[in-house]
Amino acid sequence: MLPTTKGVVDVVFCLDASGSMAPCIGGVRRNIGTFLDALAGDGNRKIDCRIDFLAHSCDEAGTLFRSESLRWQNLDLLSRLYSENAKPDDFFTTDAAALRLGLDRVEAYGDEAMLVAIDTCLDFPWRPRGNCHRVVAVLRRAARRERGRADSEGDDRCRHRQDPRTRGDALSRRTQVARVRGTR
Repeated sequence: MLPTTKGVVDVVFCLDASGSMAPCIGGVRRNIGTFLDALAGDGNRKIDCRIDFLAHSCDEAGTLFRSESLRWQNLDLLSRLYSENAKPDDFFTTDAAALRLGLDRVEAYGDEAMLVAIDTCLDFPWRPRGNCHRVVAVLRRAARRERGRADSEGDDRCRHRQDPRTRGDALSRRTQVARVRGTR
């Protein structure tokens, strides 16, 4: 008989900790706390949930990546994560109070580095594939174009990042390449 994955899950919250998240980071902490309360609040339901987070940002030039999890930061996090004997207990926890304390340490500054952060989250030492569900919950502030309204702070960097005429997103680049090749 195959093992069941019902009620067994590993969750990593991938948090954008860039400067644009500064006004929202308290709300993110509260919402994660609400999620944790919901997991613990139902005594009739048995959930085996291990949790961690990765808070990330980079410098304005996009060259220096900052990362923080429940127990590790920056180079310590990366060396533990990519060592040959990475241990799940070095990352995941079942202690919701410990996760809340870890989230309280997170400060929002710098620029966004979402793709690097998601890639790093996928490399966490998850339980074996057939034994649990694996969830990466990405929490970020929507860029100005995605929100459909102007940001009161007037930061043009978000607009520049999302404008296909200035830098472009992956979909726009694929469309441009297809037009050059004459396949569109």
